[in-house]
This record gives sequence, C-alpha cells and structure tokens, in this order.
Amino acid sequence: MHTTSISSAVAEALVAPSVDLTLPRSHVAVLVGATARSYGFFQVTNHGVPVGTVESALSVVRAFNERPMAARSTYYSVSTTGPATYTTVHRPIPPRNA
Repeated sequence: MHTTSISSAVAEALVAPSVDLTLPRSHVAVLVGATARSYGFFQVTNHGVPVGTVESALSVVRAFNERPMAARSTYYSVSTTGPATYTTVHRPIPPRNA
C-alpha cells in the first residue's frame, strides 16, 4: 500500500471553513448557506457539545472509514431517504423554488 505524507504547509492550507455559533443567528444562517455552497462542508465551533462526545463521534467515523470497502458498502446508497446511508456521490440539492 502506498502512502503519502502531507507537508505541514499543505496541511495548513487544508483547514475547513468554520462557523461560530456565538455569532448572531442571522449571521450564522448566512455563513452556513454561503460556506456550504462554496465549500460543501464546514466546521461548527462553540456549539456546546462536550469535547468527549465530539471525540467519540470522530473515533466511530474514523473506525468506519478504516474498514474494508466491502464492509462499508453494505451501508452505501444513492438514496437520500431511509435510515443512515453512506455515499460519496455528489448530487446538488435543487433550489427551494424549483
């Protein structure tokens, strides 16, 4: 298996955009929309979720993604309905007024 190390300069450039929940709600809503449209993801800060809970969730996600593809594919779906699904297919969300 081939692995590539990422230089610290590259790693610093890969910082996820952040949305701070201590900002006024109207600002948060605008930031979430703009960041989701521009980047497709963001990090939420000052959300009040205990650090241990966040670390536990990240641990479970990491463990899931380290499993062989065959084990993960059981949960793969292109459907957006039903229980939890796992997908890597990008499908733009249609505008609300469409």
